[in-house]
Amino acid sequence: MTHFDFMNVWNAVKGPSDRPSAFGFVSHNNVWGVDSTAHVSSLTLPDHTKGYVIQKAETLVGVLDFYGVWSQLGLNPLVPADYVKCVDICHDVVEAVIDLMIKTLDPNIGNRLVDSARSSDKKMLNLLIQAYAQQVVVATGMGLDQAKALIAANESGFRMAVLSLGNALKLRAPDDLGAVAAQLAGLAYAAYGISVDPDMVTQVLQAAMLVCYGDFPAEIMATVGFVQGQLAAHNIGY
Repeated sequence: MTHFDFMNVWNAVKGPSDRPSAFGFVSHNNVWGVDSTAHVSSLTLPDHTKGYVIQKAETLVGVLDFYGVWSQLGLNPLVPADYVKCVDICHDVVEAVIDLMIKTLDPNIGNRLVDSARSSDKKMLNLLIQAYAQQVVVATGMGLDQAKALIAANESGFRMAVLSLGNALKLRAPDDLGAVAAQLAGLAYAAYGISVDPDMVTQVLQAAMLVCYGDFPAEIMATVGFVQGQLAAHNIGY
């Protein structure tokens, strides 16, 4: 819903103080925002029919299969259902690796994330409620108050995840890598029911770094320029 009906948030803006939050939210959409180049169409890889993260995830599936990781986790990427799960897992790994490697472009990224997550104002939450509460009511049949509570819980959960990631990225190497590996091990169990040792996750992250290291800066810089142009074209700014 939020990746495609993203303009609901921009249209909910009531004044200048709402604009920065809405600007950040809208810029991450899956149609022409930063998530579109990650998930839909890479700007720099030869194949423009898939996003950068998706292509790197598919490559990583093969790399990890070569090293026997999937068999240790009880998965077989030759089985279609398992392959989809493998790609989903590698998707999370690739995004985590890019979070780690972005420190080479912005060493202060950890502090930025922590500061953002600790923001005490309710502007973003209020925008989300205005934008989506009624849609949640229609889609689920729950009451409006329940819908608002659901949105608030998800917004709080996202904020806590950002805070956790920011604190991990604030650490010096290799402690940052270990902290992110521990977070991914928890995610693997919560999302996929897979128990995995954080040390194995660290090795997986290191393999993913090799897959992404040479070309991720070019994709990021191209994405920044592309999204800036799209924001301007849609008269979105503050």
